[in-house]
Amino acid sequence: MGSACCKPKEPELTGLDAELEAQREAAARKKRILILGTGESGKSSLVKQVKQIFGAGLSPSEIRQIAVVLRENVETCCVSLVNAVRDLGIDTSAEPKTAALLSEFAAASEAGEVSPEWRLSEATLPRYTEIWHSSSVQAAWERRSEFWVLDAARYYFENASRFVDPAFVPNEDDVVMARVITTGIAETSYRDSGVDITLVDVGGQRSERRKWIRCFEGVDAVAFLCALPEYDQVLYEDASTNRMRESLSLFAEVVANPAFARTPFFLLLNKKDLFETMIATRDLAATFPEYRGGKDASQAVGFITKLFEERFREAAPATGSLSCHVLSSRVRVEVRDTMKAVRRTLVPSSSMRAFDSSAGAGAGAGARRDAAGGCGCASCGLCCCACCASRAVIPAQRPHPGV
Repeated sequence: MGSACCKPKEPELTGLDAELEAQREAAARKKRILILGTGESGKSSLVKQVKQIFGAGLSPSEIRQIAVVLRENVETCCVSLVNAVRDLGIDTSAEPKTAALLSEFAAASEAGEVSPEWRLSEATLPRYTEIWHSSSVQAAWERRSEFWVLDAARYYFENASRFVDPAFVPNEDDVVMARVITTGIAETSYRDSGVDITLVDVGGQRSERRKWIRCFEGVDAVAFLCALPEYDQVLYEDASTNRMRESLSLFAEVVANPAFARTPFFLLLNKKDLFETMIATRDLAATFPEYRGGKDASQAVGFITKLFEERFREAAPATGSLSCHVLSSRVRVEVRDTMKAVRRTLVPSSSMRAFDSSAGAGAGAGARRDAAGGCGCASCGLCCCACCASRAVIPAQRPHPGV
């Protein structure tokens, strides 16, 4: 009689094999994301939000420093605006008292920083308020596309009375809006759904970009930020250069770097809240004459997205990929949903299930939600790509030689 047929046992992992497999899985759960973009694109604001959402938040010393930074932001904006009144030849004769105040402030800030007696405080606040509300400074503010000024200047001036209060403690908006130029390289690590992620934030000003090359090796993804309002703004370093055109050129340069031949890219179009207000009064066609969408914000965002996608197709190798997201780093839920979408792209739910299965771990509620493909967003409770952020994934594709 025949013998019973048995399925051969799969070979068991040796101790060394099991250890190597565990190391492989642990490495696959660690992702390093390089955050790039021009100055003031919102990189540091994004990182601050990530700390609040996924990490331990900001330390008391960081909170205290933000209060100082906000007062300095008011001073910086005042210097830019007062200088613009002079440089643009705006008439101040109708306000002789204010004209004298502007002259006094200009003399006190010749070096680019205000002198001690003009530092923002409860005592000097009335002078800053008068300068901001003067017709000449408001005329300069309306022409802000012609000179450099922080795009949150209105926020700083309108909240200056809070900033000088001795009992002032920065709130969530203040933390995100505080602007300090990033120098050097800063790393922020956090955990999301069992994945350890490190964000590498580097300065975006031209003088800082030479440091970027140090960070190009060993990254699992590049997140490139562009602030949507940049279409009507100029560089801090060069008032003759449009910031969005600079972003487009820089993006193409980064994408073409051989170090990123197999690195996925994430385009984060930031500050959509400011953009939606700006597009109502400042036509995108003034910077890009080929644009025909008028004041429609969604049409304008679509046009800008295509500009970046075109640069990507032209510059990226065939192995590249690009995911596009639209958000406001000021809105915490949008940052959360965007970063979760990035994590899901880097570590798909199928991989997470495989890791959990091999480790013998049961999936929790968060893992079940991600396995279903959703983010649990407030809008629909399920799909991030449909409602949380504009998200499109395109492969690199060079134009046909005949095109």
